[in-house]
Amino acid sequence: MGSLTWYLLLAGLLGFYLPWRLGFEFLDAAVLLPYACLSSLFATRAYGPEPARRLLDPPAAPADRRKVVAAAAAGWGAALLILAAGLLTVNVASWHGRPLVPPLGVLLSVVGLSLPVALVSVAAAARGARLPVLPALLVYFLGTRLLPGE
Repeated sequence: MGSLTWYLLLAGLLGFYLPWRLGFEFLDAAVLLPYACLSSLFATRAYGPEPARRLLDPPAAPADRRKVVAAAAAGWGAALLILAAGLLTVNVASWHGRPLVPPLGVLLSVVGLSLPVALVSVAAAARGARLPVLPALLVYFLGTRLLPGE
């Protein structure tokens, strides 16, 4: 399978299947906050493959700022599209006559945190570091499900 197929599968899983299965729970901050970190996954991939180096090693050539910003914007846009698809899925699956949205503060936090996460990830990728984003997200999702309620 190509990388585009994996990303489409991931987008379908996180944008449609997970929100459909969770229903109203999808609007919880503990579920939505990892969606801010999705921008890291897509941004580092948009930046392109770089040879692996240690984080503190100097880069071979200075990173092109336009390429870093463009990759971060692409990752941010992809994460926001998946979040929008999730919100749309919850509303279609659980329509009660009015739109279901998370509290405004939570939604703004997810949207606002997503861009800096993408920028930091791409900046690290520009230096040759790869961040284990997807495993960290999976651990977070599983960890929040295993923790006691209140």
